[in-house]
Amino acid sequence: MLMQTLMNVLIWAGYIALFVYLARKGEGHDAMHTGKINFAVQALAYVATYISAVALVGFGGLSYAYGLQMLLVAAGNVWLGTWIVYRFLAWPTRLCQRNLNARTPSQLLARGHRSPALGKFLALLFAVFLGVYASAVIKGAALLLAQILPLPVWLLIWLVALLVAFAVYVGGLRGVLYTEAMQGFIMLVGICMLVMAVFKQVGGPVAGMAALQELPPTALANEGFLALSAGQQGWFIISLVIVTSIAVWAQPQMIQRHFALTSARQVDSITPLAMLVLTVLVGGAYFVAALARLILPESVPPDDVMPM
Repeated sequence: MLMQTLMNVLIWAGYIALFVYLARKGEGHDAMHTGKINFAVQALAYVATYISAVALVGFGGLSYAYGLQMLLVAAGNVWLGTWIVYRFLAWPTRLCQRNLNARTPSQLLARGHRSPALGKFLALLFAVFLGVYASAVIKGAALLLAQILPLPVWLLIWLVALLVAFAVYVGGLRGVLYTEAMQGFIMLVGICMLVMAVFKQVGGPVAGMAALQELPPTALANEGFLALSAGQQGWFIISLVIVTSIAVWAQPQMIQRHFALTSARQVDSITPLAMLVLTVLVGGAYFVAALARLILPESVPPDDVMPM
């Protein structure tokens, strides 16, 4: 037990040290400008900005309840939320930002509409709603950490919030891109390990799907755990696809990622990598969360499924 605790402490010490090092890579630069950033860093940072603890923990819990129909949400994230964005929106956004010399999404819209009042209103709106969104993200990360660190959740929430604040304060947007790319890579490795572990428990993906098919329908998965539900529950899944894949086009933290682009050619390198990583993350997470119904008791609260 002591050895395991020591290993956890060493792993997290290494994680925080790397986090601090990458955050400081932005030190000395304009806090609002990223400069030239490698396409792989941009792709991983985009995915990490897109798919946070809210998706992995919260939507993982929904996959446990709704079954494999949640893979429609993953498909929407990959094609509508990534391919469409980089195919049609990212580079034009960068051109507009460069031509208007805008530093933030609110400034971009304000200068585009020649309305300083609009910029102030949007800045206030973004601050309020990003605060609400960030609270959910930070809580999700704290719930995951609570499974391996013997600390109360309220303390872990403050720890995560301080780490994020540190990266932004020290490294600006350049530092944020590097630390998010690191987190995207860690999530990718972690989900791959989780997928292999769950597949081992259920006898593989094919055997797991066959076992899911044998389970009786529920109120949320009224057509079984392999099919889109009929009626209101099926429309709820479709609405999640729209909210998480199309509404994301207008999120300021996603728009800001396009400001780091240096050429239209760079978009061609970012797109397939971002789509591949996102497919593994959300596809793998939602798939194994649905399979978790075979190995976890039905009394598990949705937010505890992925951490467990």
